[in-house]
Amino acid sequence: MSELPSKEFKIRFTERIYRLHQGGVMNHAPRGSGIYELVEFAPGAEDGSVLYVGQVPHGGSIAEHLQAILEGRGGLDEAKLKVVQERMANLYFDAVLSADCDSEEDWTDLTFAIVAAKQPELNP
Repeated sequence: MSELPSKEFKIRFTERIYRLHQGGVMNHAPRGSGIYELVEFAPGAEDGSVLYVGQVPHGGSIAEHLQAILEGRGGLDEAKLKVVQERMANLYFDAVLSADCDSEEDWTDLTFAIVAAKQPELNP
């Protein structure tokens, strides 16, 4: 892979992170496709750690995806959903609002780059 050209993306995340609850999802989650993060803040902690990075493909909705996770009815495979449900009280989300991606493949590459950089517990 060292012989492959590297890509650079200009991205912009949400201005802040939002609590993963009904009001947060309904009022702040993007209605379109893209990349989101579930961030866990331990009680009293100032910094959070990324628990999961997800990608919603073109035609999907990050808000709908997060709503399914929030309600425990989908959005993640069963094992990951169980972990998220157990930690719900300390979870927040953010999302990539914009990126200079030209294709769905670019969005996938960007997702993998974010996962590689942040090493979330629930991503392989």
